[in-house]
Amino acid sequence: MAKSAIVVGGGLAGIATAAALTDGGYRVTLIERREFLGGRATSFRERQSGQLLDNCQHVLLGCCMELLGLYRRLGVEDRVEFFDTIHFADERGRRGDLYACRLPSPFHLAPAMLAFGLLTIAQKGEIARGMAAMKVLGKGGRDAYADWTFREWLGEKGQSDETIERFWEVILVSALNERVDAIGANYGMQVFQEAFLGEWGGYRMALPRVPLAELYERAAAEEVLFNRRVTGLVVDQQHGGPRVKGVELADGSRMEADQVVLAAAPDSARRILGESPLFEPICRAIGQLRYAPIIGAHLFYDRPVMDEPHLALMGTTLQWLFRKDAKGTHIHGVISAAHELAEVDARSLQDRFEREIVTILPRAAGARVERCAIVKEKRATYCPAPGIDRIRPEQRTGIEGLTLAGDYTRTDWPATMEGAVRSGNRAAKVILEGGSTTHRG
Repeated sequence: MAKSAIVVGGGLAGIATAAALTDGGYRVTLIERREFLGGRATSFRERQSGQLLDNCQHVLLGCCMELLGLYRRLGVEDRVEFFDTIHFADERGRRGDLYACRLPSPFHLAPAMLAFGLLTIAQKGEIARGMAAMKVLGKGGRDAYADWTFREWLGEKGQSDETIERFWEVILVSALNERVDAIGANYGMQVFQEAFLGEWGGYRMALPRVPLAELYERAAAEEVLFNRRVTGLVVDQQHGGPRVKGVELADGSRMEADQVVLAAAPDSARRILGESPLFEPICRAIGQLRYAPIIGAHLFYDRPVMDEPHLALMGTTLQWLFRKDAKGTHIHGVISAAHELAEVDARSLQDRFEREIVTILPRAAGARVERCAIVKEKRATYCPAPGIDRIRPEQRTGIEGLTLAGDYTRTDWPATMEGAVRSGNRAAKVILEGGSTTHRG
């Protein structure tokens, strides 16, 4: 008889864990407390229209190999569209494009950078020197700077404040949801090493063609339970030591399995683990994490206002604009690391966004916003601060029957969709190779 596993949490970490365990011969039950899979990268149904809208636009890069592997496993590759050109705009409405030529990496983006009109010649020279330094360092070299902030490292490499603001921070705030003065230098460098200096297509950007909830509806599990909230773990103390053998649900029922994978968001994971001394080291680690907010705004105009499929923005509060329909009437704006705006009311945010969009999309000046949906994810991701890997727990817990998954666990990647999938794959590997108690610590 096949072994059984319960995966708690239907985000990318849980979906990846479920797929890998299913492929390994386990009977998997995936439990999600909401009505859609995807976790923080999912959708909601707008009350006014009933339309399915994404919480926030999540961007995939060509260097995210394990996330791409999960899409292939789920059979949803055709629901994702890749772009060979990344379009940029600045606060004056000027445009610039980043694209690759036939030269091998790391020179494939050089011609586009030389022609990029939104940066000065001096700024391009600084960027080239910074990129060269990161290329020489490699992974081992960047890890030596894990206790530095990325701004400290950039300053040492002669990057001016203007270059940091108009290039390095534009990329990293979107990728890691935090400012360069709060990001560990190793993770700041990793983004550029993987996406810009690694494989030729690592920089390519992909966007889902469908709402995120539809992208993940083909979860690979024997059973998927929606709208079911796990409130605790069932622990057996009678067989030579503690063993997690199941979960408790909000309705008072219990479910048991050979293995339990806690793949919920860190705050939810901490609540489920509760006050038991058995789980205290995990809860202590989670309690040390800091978080950064993301704000998304869906604006529906009465006429077309946007032609490009996307725009990465420089010098503005908004950091991205995405065209969400073929006509260009539904625009989605995103602000990552939105610390200063997290408590601003929705009406004020909408007014601010509308004013800013007009400077970028001139046709919006004569258009009317028919409705707007503001989404705030106040604890969207943990902050990849210097030295963060000393805090992040491993997937292997040392407690029989319990494994962790989630982008906050140790994966050598920061809080990204790729990091979440890697955590799920690692959690499944721990179980398939012998369980959670091997190599304690």
